[in-house]
Amino acid sequence: MEVKEFNHPLTGVVAKNNQEAKIILNWAESVGIYVNPILYKFENFPVWFGIGEESASFTDKMDRLLYYMPFREFLIKKEK
Repeated sequence: MEVKEFNHPLTGVVAKNNQEAKIILNWAESVGIYVNPILYKFENFPVWFGIGEESASFTDKMDRLLYYMPFREFLIKKEK
C-alpha cells in the first residue's frame, strides 16, 4: 500500500470546513470505518482525518502524518 493513498494509516485527508469533514466521515462510515460522533463536531479547521484503519482518527498538527492529502485528491481517488 502506497503512502499517498487515503487508506494508508499514515495518510490524513484534509477538511477545511464542516461540509468537507462531513463528506469524508460519511464516506468512511459507508465503507465500514467506525466514526466517533465527536468527529462531526469540529469547529476549528483545517483538520486531517485518518481513514485508513478500523476507526477514523484526526489531527490538527502538520507533523503527525507522512502524507497530507488534499480534499480534492480524496474525492477523485475514492471514486476509483
